[in-house]
Amino acid sequence: MEPLTFVLFGATGDLARRKILPALFLLYLKGVFVSGSEVVAFSRRDWSDQEYRDFVLPVFKDEDQKKVKDFLNIVKYVSGVFEDQRGYEKLKQSIKNDHVILHMAVRPESHIQIIHGLDKAKVKGKVLIEKPFGHDYASADALEKELEKYVSVQNIFRVDHYLGKKGLDEVLRKRKEDVGFSSTLNKEHVESIHFRFIESIDIEGRGEFYDSVGAVSDVGQNHLLSMVSSFFVDIKASKNVCGARAEVLKGLSVIRVIRGQYSGYVEEKNVDRDSKTETYFKVQLASQNENWKGVPMSIEGGKALVEKRSDITIKFKDGSEYVFDIDNPKKPDAYEVILDAAIKGDDSRFVCGDEMMESWRLADEVKKRMGEVELMVYERGWNIK
Repeated sequence: MEPLTFVLFGATGDLARRKILPALFLLYLKGVFVSGSEVVAFSRRDWSDQEYRDFVLPVFKDEDQKKVKDFLNIVKYVSGVFEDQRGYEKLKQSIKNDHVILHMAVRPESHIQIIHGLDKAKVKGKVLIEKPFGHDYASADALEKELEKYVSVQNIFRVDHYLGKKGLDEVLRKRKEDVGFSSTLNKEHVESIHFRFIESIDIEGRGEFYDSVGAVSDVGQNHLLSMVSSFFVDIKASKNVCGARAEVLKGLSVIRVIRGQYSGYVEEKNVDRDSKTETYFKVQLASQNENWKGVPMSIEGGKALVEKRSDITIKFKDGSEYVFDIDNPKKPDAYEVILDAAIKGDDSRFVCGDEMMESWRLADEVKKRMGEVELMVYERGWNIK
């Protein structure tokens, strides 16, 4: 393995502290960061290396402090704002390795701005982009075209951390290894399939963000459709897994939509008092795949519900059912899996361009249908039947 420079934009943000840095620490413990490797944190605060290390140290309070110190010693800090080219020039000077990963844990509107700055500074590497990738089909298409002016397709890694869930790996393993089970996955044996991502928490103070996005864009277009495409993907597709997932989505259409909003949502901070933004949805889908024609399929997601669950439930015509719990096993953490894959150049854990566009095609259709149905109001803790 060669030395690596991992650049983290948005290094003082919540995602960087809660998920990305802990994942990098675990990879460091596994020897992924060989001698000479470095983590470069980029953010607007005027800090020294040590001030940034002190800032993130509480994240590792439950870890071996000697190992944490060793890890933080390879972490450097570069101060800069996305609008100022001087920050990118400083960043270029701090990078000492040829293997470079540029992780953008920032707001979507900053993606292109950062890419432009990096291009002018002649900083090259694999570019990791966090969801959302645009806000609809048109904006996603525009983002993709602009990105490809500066970054080669094979160096664009779109992050949906659900593709790092070991629970999804279990789906593929079961299909490959249990021939008897796999032989029942078709319209002759299956009554229905239900994909679910529900949470007991509410929007937790993220009113400005959530009210502009809604549940479909927050978890439907990405996490849930990633679950769908991963479940139905051709198990023989070992080289172009991402393309195979895109083919699954191409064969899906929207049949029926239900939308809801939890009671009290419009009183949340930074939420429009007349908001019709959905905090819950259920969508019935249909597949054109000959093996699945006529089998009811649905995706469901939302907040302020009775429990937190992420699963796939298959009901069979003989009255039995099988449930995949996507959140188990909980380790390794999805971000650890995702970042390890990026470092190794494994694109099967990331969303490809075609897959992204097909997911937005479906999400746009869902949103269009939502404008035609009544908004249901439900109480917090609603136990969906």
